[in-house]
Amino acid sequence: MGKEVELKFEVPPGVARHLASLPALHRNGGLAQENNLVSVYFDTPKHKLRKNGLSLRVRHIGNKRLETIKANGNSGAGLFSRDEWEKSIESDTPDLRGARHSPLGALLTKKLKRALKPVFDRPASARSALASSAAPQAG
Repeated sequence: MGKEVELKFEVPPGVARHLASLPALHRNGGLAQENNLVSVYFDTPKHKLRKNGLSLRVRHIGNKRLETIKANGNSGAGLFSRDEWEKSIESDTPDLRGARHSPLGALLTKKLKRALKPVFDRPASARSALASSAAPQAG
């Protein structure tokens, strides 16, 4: 399990180019990266996962597939913090073998597995960067 902390900004294109040039976004191994991706979210027709504070996603990034289970957390003013479980998978549909060790595990039954369907997909172009939260070191 990991903890996702995400800060989202909606900015005009000119500002986005300026933000990408900031030194803080060049720490921890590199420049901001832009990826074209498609995220497909799965749930039952009665939205059992959403009603239990969970989401299940398969994200397509090029030839890679990443399954993510997220539990509702805290959010406000564009800042999100929530628990998540991720693993690489081979298929376009959820694998769920690792889900037993997540909050989704308590809901997993054969009936639920059969009921899971794509509820929506979201193509996107995402720019991301790792920014350090550590204070600058004197040197």
